Amino acid sequence: MKGRHDLFANEHQSVAEQMRALTKACVERNPILVSQILNSKPMLMNISGPIFDKAGLRYTKITIFQYALHNRAEPLKQAILDVAQESDQAVDLLRNLKRQCQQYIDYGVQYSLNGESIKEIIDASQELQAQLVDISAREDQLSNRMDKCH
Repeated sequence: MKGRHDLFANEHQSVAEQMRALTKACVERNPILVSQILNSKPMLMNISGPIFDKAGLRYTKITIFQYALHNRAEPLKQAILDVAQESDQAVDLLRNLKRQCQQYIDYGVQYSLNGESIKEIIDASQELQAQLVDISAREDQLSNRMDKCH
C-alpha cells in the first residue's frame, strides 16, 4: 500500500485529484501534507475552486491561500508561503499570493451554508495588511538574492 506522501506525489494524478487532496489537507489543517502536495506541484496554489469545510460551509471560488487567510490558519499560510518562496517559480508565486490576498481584502469571500448564499466583506485589518507586507518582504528578499547571483 502506498504511503500518503507517495500517493500525493504521483505525477499521473489529474489536477482535479491533486486539488481534492490539497483542499482536504487544508480543511484538515495539515500544513505538512499541504507542503508535500505543493512541493510536487506548486502551481496548485494558484487554482481557485470550491472548498467544503468541516463547519458545513461551501466556499464557491476560493484559493487555498484565501481559505487559510479567512480561517486564520497560520500554519497553513506559512506552509503555502514557504513552498512559494522555495520554488523555482518563487517570484511569480509570491506575486500571485499577494494578488490573492488583495482580492480577498477587496472582494471578500462567498460561501453557502444550509443552501443560503452569504457574501462576507472583509475588514482590511492590520493582520491582513501585515500579510501583504510579509509577502512583499519575501519578494524583496528573493529579488535581492537573485541580484547578488548575477
